[in-house]
Amino acid sequence: MKVQELHNGPSADPKMNRIPNPETVRNDCRDCRPTIGSVAEHRRHQHGLAPLGWLLLALGGAGAYPLSSLAADPPSGPALGSPAAQPPTPSSLRHRYSFTYDAKDSIGGAHGELMSGATIVHGAVELVQLGQYVDLPNDLLSDYHAVTIELWATDRGSGPWARLFDFGNSTGGEDFPWPSPALGTRYFFLSLPSAYGNLRGGFTVTGGGQGEQILEWTGGRPPVDEETHIALASDGGAGLGVLYVNGVEVGRNETLTLTPALIGPTANNWLGRSQFFDPTFQGGISEFRIYDTALGPEAVAASFAAGPDKVPYDVSLQTRILMSGGEVSLGLGPAVEGRFYGLEATDDPVNGSWMPLRTVVGNDDWLQVSVGPDASPRFYRARELDVALVNPSFEADRYTRSPGYPKDNRPVTGWTFSGASEDAYRWGVNPGSFGSIFTDNGAIPEGRQALFIEDDGAVSQRVAGLSPGVAYRLHYFENARLGSSPICRVDLGGMEIVAEHEVPPVGETNPYHEVWSEQFTPAGAELDLIFTKRSPDDTGSALLLDAIRMVPVVR
Repeated sequence: MKVQELHNGPSADPKMNRIPNPETVRNDCRDCRPTIGSVAEHRRHQHGLAPLGWLLLALGGAGAYPLSSLAADPPSGPALGSPAAQPPTPSSLRHRYSFTYDAKDSIGGAHGELMSGATIVHGAVELVQLGQYVDLPNDLLSDYHAVTIELWATDRGSGPWARLFDFGNSTGGEDFPWPSPALGTRYFFLSLPSAYGNLRGGFTVTGGGQGEQILEWTGGRPPVDEETHIALASDGGAGLGVLYVNGVEVGRNETLTLTPALIGPTANNWLGRSQFFDPTFQGGISEFRIYDTALGPEAVAASFAAGPDKVPYDVSLQTRILMSGGEVSLGLGPAVEGRFYGLEATDDPVNGSWMPLRTVVGNDDWLQVSVGPDASPRFYRARELDVALVNPSFEADRYTRSPGYPKDNRPVTGWTFSGASEDAYRWGVNPGSFGSIFTDNGAIPEGRQALFIEDDGAVSQRVAGLSPGVAYRLHYFENARLGSSPICRVDLGGMEIVAEHEVPPVGETNPYHEVWSEQFTPAGAELDLIFTKRSPDDTGSALLLDAIRMVPVVR
């Protein structure tokens, strides 16, 4: 049984991988007409609902013909699927490296390779020894006229001119061994630190350190041993480059006209390594993103607030069609692991209503919809069903002072604490990850951090965007510090939605306890979500919470 697969996928060889235009979907089936599609858009709608995408299929007999894919809001004008109809502009996020287990690109498929013993530790690539770096595919940015590079990095004492990234070419050739005497020729880089001790980047097409158009934080740099959000945004057409640290502008060049496209083909696209004979970066990178546009200050600030484990922008998603005889299935995704999606269908996305098909949980794979061979053309979409909570997985803040109390660091984004006694203050977010004082057991469900509540009291957030009359369920994970079994209760707007219960520690690296509330209907559009913790005795205890979701019930 032959299965034809249509998708916009990368080459099997990551070093030769020139990522195809994501607006073009290859059609390798001789029995199907040539087709044009686009990756589906990921947009945050009202009430926190985010369509993954929808695709129009003309189905019949043994063939399936994708005519056009649409944005979350269908355009007006020519009939959908007609030659004059233009596909939507996909999201500007083209490549994303989260270093969960390796150097895979979850957006564009331009997978990297860990070099010289570089390792993944707690969701970050760790470059501990000199000579370690990450090798990304050739020509990754060669057609970019505007670009934003965004990353979260921790410098642990790197030497002068160590690179956070360096995309370009060198007199040493492709993948020349380190250390070797070499000079960069055409490149785009960002150093932490430069020889001047600051955060400094730039572009050049003349090489040898000459003719560089510089973008830097004059006299400034992120602190050592502290994870920092860094974004470099450049638009050659506008002649503007801006450098941001932790969501705030720290440097600007209003005559920056060079672009990755002017640099041209690049053989060495590296994280942590230079085109020159410079020391490699000593530290960790937990998230690295590439956009094909210059993000503005609001977008950069939103990304910093969301943290390295969540993207607050439109994200390009692929579509995939599998055919076997008359059996057709449509894939949307890949869907984010642990998120909840409602699959829906309609005959008319402009004026028609959407019919719920089923609710599914993402697992970093495709959401699939099976379609009968004689079905009429239909639109399908998958919507992320979470209500938009602020900082639901407690990854927005990076604390450095143990054990992670806000009074010693900064407020916990989106959450407040009210203690049972006036002097109560012991709550917060664990610095680092597994193995800190409070997260001493269990595998943290999402990201690297969890909320802990040591003093008796309540942690709360005002939840907006609820729909009165719509049924919801609360979903979250809980655990306890070893040697304690705190009592937990959850309320929403004065209504108990999770009854008081004991929370024992899961032990070792076992999964946290998964909790589903009973179905409830909110009384208003904005209500306080409150987690109350108390100790069952005088010995003290600590409650751990993570990955809090409020999910509309879709049948």
